[in-house]
Amino acid sequence: GFDAVQISPAQKSKHGHEWWARYQPQDYGKIEGLGSWEELKQLCTKTRELKLRVIGDVVFNHMLVVGSCHEWRHAQKDPGKLKELQQRLVQQTPMQLEDFQWPWLEMSGDNWDNENRYEGWGSGEWSELRYCPRVVQMQQQHLQL
Repeated sequence: GFDAVQISPAQKSKHGHEWWARYQPQDYGKIEGLGSWEELKQLCTKTRELKLRVIGDVVFNHMLVVGSCHEWRHAQKDPGKLKELQQRLVQQTPMQLEDFQWPWLEMSGDNWDNENRYEGWGSGEWSELRYCPRVVQMQQQHLQL
């Protein structure tokens, strides 16, 4: 038997039907994607009646992909391209530029298993969030929804 169900992240995420799109958060303040806020509440009510727990997955270390690794690499030598990518981040999320981890750091090669492994941008595409009070507050508010 089982005593719980796990659901994908419920926040508004990158548009798409691929499973991984749910793991590219766009807005922690909105429940949107695999169902509505009302449907999520109905699921929780029904599982409670059945004595089941709901385990909701969350993604708190990064936001959605707004550029390829190649674009981010190029932007490290081109201030105009960097500004363009940074604008994409703030236009597509409720975050501010200072909410993201800078400088950009691709987590591959020597950076995969060194002191940068928690500060890198994953495959070079993820928009890594910085640990700071504003980001933590948004995440805590998401958990209260």
